[in-house]
Amino acid sequence: MRRAALIGALAAVLALAPGASAKFRLWLTVGDRTPKVMQPVAVVVHSEAQLSFDLRLIAVAPEKPWFRVVGTVSGDISRPHANIPHDGFEVTLHRLSNRAWRGVVRFPRRGRWQLVVPNGAPNGVIIPPPVRRAIVVS
Repeated sequence: MRRAALIGALAAVLALAPGASAKFRLWLTVGDRTPKVMQPVAVVVHSEAQLSFDLRLIAVAPEKPWFRVVGTVSGDISRPHANIPHDGFEVTLHRLSNRAWRGVVRFPRRGRWQLVVPNGAPNGVIIPPPVRRAIVVS
């Protein structure tokens, strides 16, 4: 029963994703694209449109499935599948304007991390996400 509900919810998200992602563009500026472990890295999420809600940014650990980590962190899946904070974590963002949010992330270990903005709306996850950027941490 739960599996059927999860599949139904995923199908609804997939059905809505193309229209939602086509409304406006989001992008990410990263202060250092090749940081060292635990080095503070400034990130800014930009929106083409003015938004009345705040965006989220999630760091996904190397070799972890981004959808499971994002779903677990955001609470958008019925059963958590990721081990938080080992598999990933939310980066706190502060609003700079109606079109920009800033945060600082420290990657706790080496590898190819992913920074993911899961949605361009107040709730939910878009597949594919509007922003997914790889960062190699040494």
